[in-house]
Amino acid sequence: MKKMTLISVVFFVTFTLFSTKMIAQGQGIASFSCIQLIAIAKTTDPKIIITAKTAPENNASTKILKRNGFEFTGIVQDEGIGDAWEWVYQETLV
Repeated sequence: MKKMTLISVVFFVTFTLFSTKMIAQGQGIASFSCIQLIAIAKTTDPKIIITAKTAPENNASTKILKRNGFEFTGIVQDEGIGDAWEWVYQETLV
């Protein structure tokens, strides 16, 4: 089964663009992006495993992931942030 870390790209772009300038926060852009990327990935390959990585802290990204069916699986290493929390999409939760 393929594994795809797709969501982290959207969160990186969304939060880099919007949180630094306080533009569009709280308008659902990251949540919408998350939902759409899950749909695209599942349409492309229904058996794909979708993962996400976040900074190891509770923040807006982790809140969005929890709300959209992701479950925390543990701490992994990430080139960009070092220790990262890894999340896996659990289709049954949404």
